[in-house]
Amino acid sequence: MKIGFLSTIRSEMTQFCRPPRPVRTLSARALQEVHSTSEFIINHEDIESIRVIGSGAFGEVSEGLYKPRNEKVAIKKLHIVKPDARNEELFHREIETLSRVKHPFLLPFVGYTDSPPFYILTKFISNGSLYNELHQDKDINLSGTDLTVIAYGISAGMTYLHSLDVLHRDLKTQNVLLNKHKMPIICDFGSSRKAEAQKTMTMNSAGTSNYMAPEFFVGGHYNKEVDVYSFGMMLWEMLTKEVPFYGFEAPQVIYTVVIQKQRPDIPENTPPRLKQLIEMCWAQEPSERPQFDRIKRLFETGEVQFPGNNPIQFKESLELYLRKNKSKNSSSRSSSKPQLMPFMNMPKHVTTTPPLPKMSRHRDSLPVCLNNDPSMNSLKNTQNSISQRVNAYLLTLSPTTQQLNVVLEYFSQLVDTKTMPAAPIWEPFLEILCNTNKVNPPELVPQIFKLTEKFAQNHSILDKIQSVPNLQAYIHDNTLDVFLYAVTFVPQAMTSSLVNSLIEFTLKTETSTSKAITLLFKIFSMYDLMKAKIFIFFRKNALSFVNKDGGNIILKALMNHHITNDTNTSADVSFLAEIITAYAHSSIQVNVIAAYEATFCVSWGRAEFFALKDVLANMVSDNERLRKLSFEFIRKFADGAMGAPLEMICSSLLKAACMYGDEEAIILLCCVAAKPGPTCQILLSSAKTWLMVAEKSLLFLKLFMVLMKNEIARDYLLSIQESYKFLINVIKIGPPNIFLVILYIIKIYLSKMLRPSTS
Repeated sequence: MKIGFLSTIRSEMTQFCRPPRPVRTLSARALQEVHSTSEFIINHEDIESIRVIGSGAFGEVSEGLYKPRNEKVAIKKLHIVKPDARNEELFHREIETLSRVKHPFLLPFVGYTDSPPFYILTKFISNGSLYNELHQDKDINLSGTDLTVIAYGISAGMTYLHSLDVLHRDLKTQNVLLNKHKMPIICDFGSSRKAEAQKTMTMNSAGTSNYMAPEFFVGGHYNKEVDVYSFGMMLWEMLTKEVPFYGFEAPQVIYTVVIQKQRPDIPENTPPRLKQLIEMCWAQEPSERPQFDRIKRLFETGEVQFPGNNPIQFKESLELYLRKNKSKNSSSRSSSKPQLMPFMNMPKHVTTTPPLPKMSRHRDSLPVCLNNDPSMNSLKNTQNSISQRVNAYLLTLSPTTQQLNVVLEYFSQLVDTKTMPAAPIWEPFLEILCNTNKVNPPELVPQIFKLTEKFAQNHSILDKIQSVPNLQAYIHDNTLDVFLYAVTFVPQAMTSSLVNSLIEFTLKTETSTSKAITLLFKIFSMYDLMKAKIFIFFRKNALSFVNKDGGNIILKALMNHHITNDTNTSADVSFLAEIITAYAHSSIQVNVIAAYEATFCVSWGRAEFFALKDVLANMVSDNERLRKLSFEFIRKFADGAMGAPLEMICSSLLKAACMYGDEEAIILLCCVAAKPGPTCQILLSSAKTWLMVAEKSLLFLKLFMVLMKNEIARDYLLSIQESYKFLINVIKIGPPNIFLVILYIIKIYLSKMLRPSTS
């Protein structure tokens, strides 16, 4: 009888009482890591194929039926004609991954055959992929709530997958299916790889170029962050209904992502937090991308959502789906006991003495009902012992607590459990933050900041901050981040006493003015009861913050109030004009930027707010935003400039174009060149300089062509050697069709040379 290669492996695994021996297809170490997959073996005669729905290099996928359960399945038939060590290991790895993954947002595994032809069976999802819903099916309209649920589900599934140290490596909308409830089901993760530090990626190893992280293309090391990058591209695709880098070949994607470090444009009307998340996910540096557990919490709490999301529908649809999924799991053949959701698992035992317990970090705070589960009784007893230990620690917690590192580690393990929201943690931890200079050893201070940030990100824990007596006493440089969370999610904690203390603190602090003013601005924007008090403070002290961080926020608040107020007087306008003028001369770049923006947003904005020398300096600043605003200032207010001022403006525009390649600078120069009269002489006087900036020659070609329309300028340009060197550089770095432009210039030159002499 012919025995499949997986039967051989299974035979080896049955000898559990002795160390596993190496087998032909797997190393001894790999064999040790394998859990039994024998329960998933399926006979060929139990499978009925209905129709082929896809094919590729890996094999063929069909819709089919698993007869014993009368269950619709997707059948993946692998192109393995003659098994060898490599194919067997890949097949086994896929089976091993699929069989141990159980999560409501990951494609359920049904079984596999262990002899040729090799089949892998998964649940059949009839509604197609997220890609189809976004781009092909015109009858489906995904609402903002649908998109938010889908984004949450993908992040929850990937959180679970990454908790197993499994990377997807090809996360994209084509690999996310939608069930009949529009819930996302991540698929094609079976061939994923285990996360390993210092692993090197190659172009052929996995993935689709449009969604690939930069480190993938350069053959660098990769880890879980590559999946986060792909998720960022998916969020953009869900937002815009467009395919990222549509029409680009792989080399074009590589050039754009790796060399130019560019990403698709995010629509201007995108909610700020969603825009920020997308940009964080596709950050160039992997270390700057958030982990999926953090992303999941952002969607779960409503901090990030798609436009049009209904928070109540979001919560209800997820609760219903997760409850149904739990019920199905409890009757699954893969377990005789009820299965908790993978991210709801609690530790089976927690001791009350060191070493500290290992707590699961993969939970979901959606209220899935588990009270009727008999397996929860022992967990309730465990929970009581944890609560007792937490309270004991809190009673003695201070900056000088003995073995503070042990206490911090314990709390960090509990931060996502049900114990922490009930614990009065804020008073002792705020006290420590206010006295970090007393912490011993000092090396624990970063850990304290990180832990309190986690507390603040958990809304159930953060809600308890309103119970802290005399909360305003804890306004401090080190606590402002906590209060920035509280102002959004615990508005009842923002009392008049707290605002008074915050105003007093803002005037005194030397290091945290920007955070303090940001906090005041949030309260000003959100709570009408505090608005008048904060506005008076901003108006009275605006000039004091001209050269301080945070001044830009004060100016923004004053301008917002002016624009939305129908009772402004001429005195109000004069006051704001004085403030804008002062900020225009600030030594802080963001304050100058605020002055430009204030000038442009009102009808009474004037050129006199700014000194020409400052505008010229801003035009060649290394701050791109500052340069662009100064260009806009020139466009609005310098139209009639002549003589020396115009020469200085052109000089700065040329510098900006040469140094930074700013398109706006070239457009303004073209406007000068297009004017009749002698104004183009200013540009011709420096032509021998800008014509020789080889790397910017394609940019300057626009200016060159505008000047060619002026007879005086044309004759001059065709008479100097630099023009021909310039055109050669254009040919070298320009696209193929640039020859048409060059031929046009040659035609002009020849017509001039062949023009009959008038003498």
